[in-house]
Amino acid sequence: MSLLFGHAGFGHQRPESQDAFLKLPEMPDDIGAMFSTGEMPWHGKGLRLEGPATMKAALVAGGLDWQVGYDELVTKGSNPSPVPSRRAVARLDKLPGDEGRVIGVVHRGFEAIQNSEAAQIFDNVFGKGKAVYETGGYLRRGEVIWLLAKIDRTISVGGKDNIVPYAFMLNSHDGSSAYQIRLTTIRVVCQNTLNAALKESKFGKQFRRSHSGSVAAHAIAADEFYKQALGEIDAVELSFNLLLNRPCDDANFEKFTHKLFPEPKRPAVSAAKSQQKAYETRLRNTQAARAKVRELRDNGQGTEIAGVRGSLWGALNAVIEYSDFHSSTEGPVPASVLLGDGASFKTRAYQLAMSMTQSS
Repeated sequence: MSLLFGHAGFGHQRPESQDAFLKLPEMPDDIGAMFSTGEMPWHGKGLRLEGPATMKAALVAGGLDWQVGYDELVTKGSNPSPVPSRRAVARLDKLPGDEGRVIGVVHRGFEAIQNSEAAQIFDNVFGKGKAVYETGGYLRRGEVIWLLAKIDRTISVGGKDNIVPYAFMLNSHDGSSAYQIRLTTIRVVCQNTLNAALKESKFGKQFRRSHSGSVAAHAIAADEFYKQALGEIDAVELSFNLLLNRPCDDANFEKFTHKLFPEPKRPAVSAAKSQQKAYETRLRNTQAARAKVRELRDNGQGTEIAGVRGSLWGALNAVIEYSDFHSSTEGPVPASVLLGDGASFKTRAYQLAMSMTQSS
């Protein structure tokens, strides 16, 4: 079993039909295409590979083997007018008039970074031609793309709970995000993701480059980021072990969950019935979330590892498991786990747990 999804070797021979290779199962609304390796944690969404892919194979498997160009904008109507300050970013594999062709409207100074260029910058630093990519794809029609690469290093927590660092590359074609590289971690025993600790020190400073300047300059900066980041892994390992060695009794755990899941403010007595009903729904959801995290604290994945149950590390991982696998009725997707509200929530949980080490 692999450290993220599982592996059994990936043959990089191109199938006879590229279209067949890219024929993906139905996706959640925010995922346009994606691949994952082995035992996919996101409910089997996307194309499944038996093992990590090389950069070139990842671009094909993730549906990322296309380029973008620019289309001029004009207003619609009987007397169309040009829009000189903006232009459309268009997928060149889609024909004019195709609903999926335009994936962004940007200012004139926006310089698109092609998928292949974004991946090459990333691969020059983290992959170096090897099969290290375990998931990748794009959101919606291609507005945002991502790749996740395994770093050859293991973080040990208590000598038995292993954490693996990954590099996460993100680029946008609609101007919603800079080209960026983040480092994240995956807990082997349950495949939970934790970005939070990596934001606490130099290790967590994201690599961000605006869509201007040369690709060569981006590549030099990415290499420097990588060198600095690797020097901080030991600090992250220390913080995780500190959490493992700090007890978290029932009273402190209740404080922990109440701060993360605060009760909604009760509406005034004179409030409309709809407001009262909304409050009651939010209150039930809050109580249900606390109860689920309490259950995961005692019986969640990894609680059988010596020292985890009853520690701040166990409390944090109960919250992370809830966020990654139980907070959505449709199951987690990469967009939330790695990018969105899930990542921000886990950052707050980590910060709170670390603050509690001062008093425990």
